[in-house]
Amino acid sequence: MNRGSFLSTSESKSAPLPRPGEKYERHMVDNKSRSSDAEEFASYSSNAKVFLIGLGADELLAGYGRHRSVFHKGSWEALRQELNKDFARLWHRNLARDDRMIASKGREARHPYLDHRLLQFLQKAPLDHICDMTLPPGEGDKLLLRMVAWELGVKKHA
Repeated sequence: MNRGSFLSTSESKSAPLPRPGEKYERHMVDNKSRSSDAEEFASYSSNAKVFLIGLGADELLAGYGRHRSVFHKGSWEALRQELNKDFARLWHRNLARDDRMIASKGREARHPYLDHRLLQFLQKAPLDHICDMTLPPGEGDKLLLRMVAWELGVKKHA
């Protein structure tokens, strides 16, 4: 796979995936009821030597706010170009930095979102199956990942 280009430019527009409420519902979290204090998170240590890292999910599935901005200012093609730039930078900007940081603590990172089979699948998938920027933030970004989470029963975080 060419790491310089993620999404095919010959991608054809196809029918969108089911929308929220059709096959799954979006679980909304009331941010007002959440504590903003650090006491929400308990401190703990682990003897694990290998960690699963979510690196790549935002870059591959249009999870950043700027992806939404690019889409609304441009088009699907503009979003595709932005995702291609993110994908090309991912290897030297994010991956190298994160691997060095984790290795400095004597740990190893695994990156399931960078698995070659997933990358090949996403490269072939129509962009409107990966995300839907017409939906609100937190719903349309990373739509494919949200739908997979929903189907796997992780509905609270879908």
